[in-house]
Amino acid sequence: MFLGVRRSFSMGLNAFVGLFCSVAIAGGLSLPVRSVEKASTGVVRVHSEFVVAKTSSEWLAAWRLPRTTQGGEVLGAGSTPQMVDFSTTMIVGVVLSSSSDGCTDVTIRSASVEATRIVINYEGWSHRSGEVCTAAFKTPYHFVAIPRSGLPVVFLRSVN
Repeated sequence: MFLGVRRSFSMGLNAFVGLFCSVAIAGGLSLPVRSVEKASTGVVRVHSEFVVAKTSSEWLAAWRLPRTTQGGEVLGAGSTPQMVDFSTTMIVGVVLSSSSDGCTDVTIRSASVEATRIVINYEGWSHRSGEVCTAAFKTPYHFVAIPRSGLPVVFLRSVN
């Protein structure tokens, strides 16, 4: 009897793993996404940056990216980022390059496991139809928390 229970458990587990793999490969397994910080700064950045932080020191460095001037000064140096439990969570984020269009923004829309990687879908935009924008340099950023993983992370920009 024990052997029969073990065999049926093993067959059930194999079916579950097969189903999980087919879902992950076909369309992706959606991951929970919790927004940690979304804002913009007046710091001028030439290049967009995509970050993955799995430790508090990596998170602090990522958090400083949109706040650090070209001269190395950190704006808001007295404040600190929201802390997370890095044993179960990691932070991913997008810091867009600066734009002189005050309506520029970025939003991480979703995270999913697809085949052998985590895909972060984000939307970055500038002036939308009907929006009135100021002429101001703006560097938008968005950081989110997702479940910790050893898989590589890929960022894909959604077409809007």
